[in-house]
Amino acid sequence: MERRYLLFTAGGEGFALGLGEVVEVRERADLFPLPRVPEAILGLMNYHGNLTAILDFAAFIGSLGRNDGKLLVLDPKLAALALWVDEVKAIVPEEAVEVVAEGERHWETATLNTDFGTMTLLRLEGLLEEVESQLAAEP
Repeated sequence: MERRYLLFTAGGEGFALGLGEVVEVRERADLFPLPRVPEAILGLMNYHGNLTAILDFAAFIGSLGRNDGKLLVLDPKLAALALWVDEVKAIVPEEAVEVVAEGERHWETATLNTDFGTMTLLRLEGLLEEVESQLAAEP
């Protein structure tokens, strides 16, 4: 089976996830705020009976995002997490991207050139580790 990528933007930067890591793109969700969590954690939503954390991905990378973005709900088998992003650009097949460099941060796999610009391919395991470490550091 051919690998495909979901391309999106957050905080003015381009990113990609393996399409199999995302189960749904949503316009919005009812949000239940959480006390004493990093600012990038917007709260929880009920996703088909499961509590799912919402991560403002622009805030996570230290940028400002848009209020009218999209939610990328990750596969619940991988994580109870949804990413709030600015815009979904496209779904592209593997042959439509060119790997041009390795990722710089431990939650990045590679830098990709696409018809939609340069995108950073996320390493979901590393991203989850970073979010967990930020949560553990909060007082």
